[in-house]
Amino acid sequence: MSNNIEYDLQSDNFFNNPFPTYAEMRKNKPFYPQKTPAGHTVWWITRYDDCKNILADSGVFTRDFNFLTRMAQMAQAAQGAQAAPIQATTTTKRPLIDYFTSHLLLREGKEHRKLKHIMSTFFTKKLINSLKDILEKKAEGLMQYQLQNGMLDVVQYSNAFTIQVISHILGVSDQDGAFLLKQISEILTIIDATDNISSFNELEKSLQSHGAATNLVKYFDKLCEAKLKNPQHDLISTLLQFKDQKEGLAEHEIYSMVAVLIIAGYTTTAHVIPSAIHSLLLHPEQLKYLQQNFADEKVMTTAINEFVRFCTPVMGMSRWTTKDVKVDSGIIKMGDIVMPNIISANRDETVFEDAEKFNVKRDPNPHIAFGYGDHLCAGMHLAQLEIKVVIRYFLSKFSQMQFAGEPDKLKWQSHLLFRGLESLPIRMEK
Repeated sequence: MSNNIEYDLQSDNFFNNPFPTYAEMRKNKPFYPQKTPAGHTVWWITRYDDCKNILADSGVFTRDFNFLTRMAQMAQAAQGAQAAPIQATTTTKRPLIDYFTSHLLLREGKEHRKLKHIMSTFFTKKLINSLKDILEKKAEGLMQYQLQNGMLDVVQYSNAFTIQVISHILGVSDQDGAFLLKQISEILTIIDATDNISSFNELEKSLQSHGAATNLVKYFDKLCEAKLKNPQHDLISTLLQFKDQKEGLAEHEIYSMVAVLIIAGYTTTAHVIPSAIHSLLLHPEQLKYLQQNFADEKVMTTAINEFVRFCTPVMGMSRWTTKDVKVDSGIIKMGDIVMPNIISANRDETVFEDAEKFNVKRDPNPHIAFGYGDHLCAGMHLAQLEIKVVIRYFLSKFSQMQFAGEPDKLKWQSHLLFRGLESLPIRMEK
């Protein structure tokens, strides 16, 4: 196996169709190291079994932000410097970074179990079942608003639907939901741009200089105050029940949990729905099959599993390596970033028969689109319900669906961690 293979993971050709590159990586370089601009090493992991093993081993490959903090302190100590304490703003009780990095996706062990348990008290089977009628009404109402002269942009529709669902879950207006998504996306852009693990003070300064973070904390202050006075059956009211309890939640943890739910809840559903419709239009025989069988729960559940496998929207969550690990391509050193590539893993030909083929009848389908191990997506059942409601609505209400333009001219977003169409205009007839 050659150690000199390089892959272009940034070109338009790659973003429009990354799958041939992923297939080559699985074959020739399943552990592919790349240097970041700051000199850190990121390992791209592309095989199914390797991804599952990494996702399952939170001791060696951790999501714990506290580990990153310790690594930063070690890096400064090695340079003979002492880490300066991160200062809060004049308008917030804690450093801004705490409000956006204190959620269950960036914790392990006891802290992660606590946060996931609290989240599970809200995302119950009873709640998911109760949402079905609400989601169906939202899907129909939005279609009446967005369908114009038989034309619909499925990406715009899916974005709006997902924001409406998140807003309902949080107990805020659709306008506030859109505001929250925009602000949090800007904050994550700032965090993602901070490559140097020893620059937490620089990250804090960036957050403080950008209005989105401070504005969001102020918004959460007012929102939580209102929810405490008048609690409702929503996620924020539920989280506030655990505020300041023993083994409960601090204020910054509540804000952080809300922020991560917005991003995680939006990304999966908003990207999968257009990609699923796109795949069905490219496979008219499978579209016809689902139009004839959309009322069958087993048929739809099987199809949803294939949608999230074939159209996996999130590549994965990075992890930090807590000790040196030897692999065929070299040594993953302590502190290196590993990136299990879920999109590639779900196309692994050693696991899935005809892995590159779209097949809504695929069964079994052991995809890992919602993760694996301790960090299995807490909102997985909600995401599946959202996808099922929208796809079933399309199938049941419209006998004719087709591309409004040339499908090979559609563009995919230029994002290495997410996969989704920029737009998907289609024609629809009842």
